[in-house]
Amino acid sequence: MRGVFLSYRRDDSMGHAGRLYDRLVARFGRDAIFRDIDTIAPGADFPKVLRERVEGSAVVLVIIGRHWLDARNDRNQRRLEEPGDFVRQESEMALARGTTVIPVLVDGARMPSPGELPESIRALANVNAVKLDEDTFDYEVDRLAGTIAKAMGPRNSRWKWWAAGAAMTLALVAGTRLLPSRAQPPAPQIATARAMADAKDYKGAWDLLTAHLTAPGVPVAREDLAMEWLRGMGARDSRRDPVLPAVVDLLAPVLTAGAEQATGTRKADLLAHYGWSLYLHRRRGADVDAAAPYRQALAADPANPFANVMLGHWIVLTRREQGLNEARKLFRAALDSGRERATVRRIQMAGIENIWDDATDAEYLRVAGEMVESDEPLDDNMIYKAQSVYYFAVSNERRRVSVTAAQPAPRHVALLRYIRDRVEPGKHTTVDLWIGRMEEAAGRPAEALAAYQRIEVSPSLIASWKDEILSARKRLSARNSN
Repeated sequence: MRGVFLSYRRDDSMGHAGRLYDRLVARFGRDAIFRDIDTIAPGADFPKVLRERVEGSAVVLVIIGRHWLDARNDRNQRRLEEPGDFVRQESEMALARGTTVIPVLVDGARMPSPGELPESIRALANVNAVKLDEDTFDYEVDRLAGTIAKAMGPRNSRWKWWAAGAAMTLALVAGTRLLPSRAQPPAPQIATARAMADAKDYKGAWDLLTAHLTAPGVPVAREDLAMEWLRGMGARDSRRDPVLPAVVDLLAPVLTAGAEQATGTRKADLLAHYGWSLYLHRRRGADVDAAAPYRQALAADPANPFANVMLGHWIVLTRREQGLNEARKLFRAALDSGRERATVRRIQMAGIENIWDDATDAEYLRVAGEMVESDEPLDDNMIYKAQSVYYFAVSNERRRVSVTAAQPAPRHVALLRYIRDRVEPGKHTTVDLWIGRMEEAAGRPAEALAAYQRIEVSPSLIASWKDEILSARKRLSARNSN
């Protein structure tokens, strides 16, 4: 399978390239996406490998940040003017071979004009670019992935992506089991449907139960399936599911009908999930209010974990930073219920993740630190998001202050070490820089010095960090010698 090549400058867009790489890997698989820091083995012939990978790619993404065009060498000359500049060579090879080339604008960058580019890559200026920003990142990456899938061929059709994506996303469901709550022998179809749902064949399980609605326990089991199926959709990004509106329309009437007949906790469960179905429609552009059914659910069962966490998720989504304090209380109530803790955490973190600003980023780290401290596992997406928050706060003073204040330094260190143990080596440098800062803030100079020493020998060291590291090393060495 011909893959995707990511062309970028480390000093210009390394973090954005890493974020895009992770999303594309989740869709197409690690073997299909090439990025130099992760896929060139130590000792390999770098220019030769780059040439082979560009030539073997169906798509080349040219990631352009604000400093891509005017990056300078040690002689203050534009690097793009150097024939040996790897970024220039990557575009030259792709354009010369007729490979699909897509400029990807990040960090507020603009598309260069033809006159600003060397003649050999001037054609790049005439290619329609994709712009990635925080507000539309998931949507634009989804569109980009669709374009990539077409270029890579029919083996990467959107339906196969939906099936694979649904299987991964639905893994967050620790849902209610498909067992009837009424005291009567369950229909044999319920066990079969349960096995199908465990295999992520939710549609097959639904059809089976619908065909046997008069059998004992099946109506309740189908309600449970509807709630489980809905919980697996869209906590982070429902736009990836091309059949979502039809599925939601299929499930929602069962929830409302069940809620009319139920009381207490059961009624609250069903109403909360009906509210979740409205949220999913909102993610597709519908003008709906999910808060009303969530609050109806809380009236039936004030401690209901689904109603509390889903309402908190909604408040963060719609009111952003202004709703964070209220949402935090709802998340705590959901956790204190003692039910569905893993699901509560995933929806809580997804709700905070949906908004990218200083306050919610700090809250994300605070909750992640709380989870690590209480031995609750972080899934891969949580680890990625937490690492990204630290990365984008490295050189931004405003974000750095906000992140530092998110939680005590020792809890930062515990979270950072948890992340470091679970990410690829190419991301260790950012994590180590923050470990050094937080170890020093925690009054542990020896541990801080060790972290800074690891960074100095890292191939991923960014030049702009050197002054901070040198200053910290001198300061810490002097303190250790006293």
